[in-house]
Amino acid sequence: MERNSLTFADMEIMERTENVKHVLNDIDKIINWTKINNILAETDYRKKSFYGRDCYSPEKMFRVMLIQKIYNFSDRDMESHLCFNLIYLSFCKFSLSDQIPDYSSICRWRNRFVEFNIFEKAFDEINNQLSELGLELNNALIVDASITKSKARPRKKETIDIEPTGDMNVNEQPQITLTSEESKDPDARWIKKGKRSTYGYKIHASVNKEGLFNALITTPANIYDGNMLTDIVNKVKPKDRTELYADKGYDSKSNRDFLAEMNIVESIMRKKNINQISEEIRVSRNKSISKIRYVVERSFGGLKSKINLGRSKYLGLRKTHNFNILGALVYNLIRSINLL
Repeated sequence: MERNSLTFADMEIMERTENVKHVLNDIDKIINWTKINNILAETDYRKKSFYGRDCYSPEKMFRVMLIQKIYNFSDRDMESHLCFNLIYLSFCKFSLSDQIPDYSSICRWRNRFVEFNIFEKAFDEINNQLSELGLELNNALIVDASITKSKARPRKKETIDIEPTGDMNVNEQPQITLTSEESKDPDARWIKKGKRSTYGYKIHASVNKEGLFNALITTPANIYDGNMLTDIVNKVKPKDRTELYADKGYDSKSNRDFLAEMNIVESIMRKKNINQISEEIRVSRNKSISKIRYVVERSFGGLKSKINLGRSKYLGLRKTHNFNILGALVYNLIRSINLL
């Protein structure tokens, strides 16, 4: 179990690592941990009548989750790194005399955070903190969606025997190979984009002009992008006259009427429609919007290349969403270091 007192060795490690130029030290300085601990308090095992093997500080375990997400560590990898990496140990506030959480404890704590919706609450809180530091998270809504693969693709080939009929010889019983569409991840869905079919989920998100995520919703992959615009706007709760940018998938009368009602400046790329603006004006409008809208595509690219959100590590919509929202939280922290 963890101890509350620091040894001389712990103080030496802290002194050596606190001034090292490292992303974890930068993140530690950005976050107001007092406010994060207010969110984490409801998950604190130490307030219960029992005191078991998982009775670690919620803050320390949340710090562990941040490192995991930044470096794409498995639970076993995380346990291993905590045993010898002094910067990780210092960032997580573990003493050399503490018992390091094993991979099963890390897994149970993640499930507990999911149960209490901690990652979603922490995402909102850290965005508020970044706004207080001078980064305006809601200066624009640049909306788009991206597909992420399921952990369990439902493709399983089985050989089926065909029952002999008529004059067919029993010893020459034919066989066929069928592909069954069963999966351990029933919440995911198929979607075909171009010639590629993907089984998984879709991230519907909005970023500001600097590419920081201000809203993220996860759905099965077959949910149409344009149908999620109202949910994204309601999640961000933007100020009056905030600009919204989106591609042609969001161009519908219902969406335009909704944005007008919300007093949001609508900049959605137009589809071809003879009842709307002329082709020349439409093309010019779409080009000007695309020069701003590319920011969200860059942010999605960062999620997949740097935070490894191209494929979920977990089964089910709820766990996949928490996997995604923690990735967006970490992406915002890393990008905000450069912006600040």
